[in-house]
Amino acid sequence: MDDNSDYILVYGKTNLIDLSGKFINHYQDQLNLPEDTAVERFKSFLENVRLNNVLYGLIRREPLAKTSLLKNYSASDINLVGELSLYGKFHELDNYLFSRRIHSEACGSNVEDNDKQMEFWDPLKTSHEMNVFRSYYEYYKAVSKAPVDLKEKVELYFYITHSAYWSKKRLLKDLGNYFPKR
Repeated sequence: MDDNSDYILVYGKTNLIDLSGKFINHYQDQLNLPEDTAVERFKSFLENVRLNNVLYGLIRREPLAKTSLLKNYSASDINLVGELSLYGKFHELDNYLFSRRIHSEACGSNVEDNDKQMEFWDPLKTSHEMNVFRSYYEYYKAVSKAPVDLKEKVELYFYITHSAYWSKKRLLKDLGNYFPKR
């Protein structure tokens, strides 16, 4: 990072391991984001993020301090890293430096399990209300304060709106959970 001031996040490759620490597989994060513009980096991030292992890399303090940081809603870690992509480049090292434990009790093992997600993100809540909507709202908010010009902001808003449209089933499920049938 000392030699590349435009890198704001540097992370190692990921090994997936089981509950006892036995190697399962190499995981391809695909979040090396060397693109010059925030628009390109953000699009690439949203198109490729699955398991959010890059959060465990090295992050520059200054851009991190400008973000909304982690919040107490499901997948706020993904929003945080997406927001970071608006501030600078990500670089993946060649070495496998991170091991992610994958097992049935892990929070990330089933993101559709609302109870498990609720217990992890905020055990005091009684329900996770409108998390998909919240995630998109947070992306809009991140773009509004990002250090990009108006043209890029408009392009990013359009992209987020387009992405939300293609996530309409998840958004409708969110509404259904918030307004259950009586």
